[in-house]
Amino acid sequence: MALFIFVPLLNVLYTSLFSAPPPEEVLSEVCSTNFLTGVKTCTETVDLIPVEGPDVFRGLFYFCNRSVLACQQVLAGEDLMNLPFYKAMAFTLFYTVVTLPFVIVFGLIVALVVDNIVRPMRGPAIFASLLPFIVTPLVGSLVLFWMTDNNGGILYSIINWTVFWADDFSLRASPAATWSVIAIYGVWHVTPFAFIVFYAALQTVSQDQIEAAMIDGARKFARFRYVVLPHLMPLVTFVTLMHIMDAFRVLEPIVSFQAHGNAQSVSYLIYEHLVLQFDKRYGTAAATSVLTILIVFFMLFPVLVRTWRDFKIAAR
Repeated sequence: MALFIFVPLLNVLYTSLFSAPPPEEVLSEVCSTNFLTGVKTCTETVDLIPVEGPDVFRGLFYFCNRSVLACQQVLAGEDLMNLPFYKAMAFTLFYTVVTLPFVIVFGLIVALVVDNIVRPMRGPAIFASLLPFIVTPLVGSLVLFWMTDNNGGILYSIINWTVFWADDFSLRASPAATWSVIAIYGVWHVTPFAFIVFYAALQTVSQDQIEAAMIDGARKFARFRYVVLPHLMPLVTFVTLMHIMDAFRVLEPIVSFQAHGNAQSVSYLIYEHLVLQFDKRYGTAAATSVLTILIVFFMLFPVLVRTWRDFKIAAR
């Protein structure tokens, strides 16, 4: 825990507040004389020389620059959706909030269906249900990219055949379409995780309680509502926690789907600062990471408080 979590977190926090001493600007002059005319011309260049010394405390400089919180731009009334961090946070929150209920509901439905089919069919059904989760996100999103390609992609062809009144309808043409496709992919990819969690929990439901409910005349839906569902609620909390943490680091679908023009997540923003830009912006990336951690903790806090209360009640 200390080596792989706390030490990196402290290092990220330190990088967001401190930076190496700024390089020293050295002015140099290069002169040359024309052989035919004898005219002497000089060109001045500025070289940046690294400076040795202790790191410099930057305070909230990285947090308030335009690439992160954009404090000056926000105070000046600039549209938040034109600022990189707020635009990326909007998509990340959309992806997290929209996909979460579908993942839980679809995962529970698939678990109930598999649990109620005949036993010889359960093995193949479980294997087929887990396939989307087995496929790595990068490969899965690449397949989605090929399926929506306007050069013979199967989804592109089906959608254009369905909406025949539209001319060359592309799922990459607008932010709304791109956001929807990535959210659908996220539900497809993560639902098997919720399914296997709920399916494992269904195997531990007390048969005594089920039989007692049947003796009392409870129908199947009533048994599910008052016996099975309360048994699954701790697992619903667990899936919620895991999905929120996982959804906030969505990156592969954006890269593979080449959707960065219409959709950028917070993780993609950090990836851009550290990899895509020629001038690496470590301080800005660290500040973005710190804010992301704080927002994730803020979203998880109500769930963690409820879990703690349930734990205290169960321990009494």
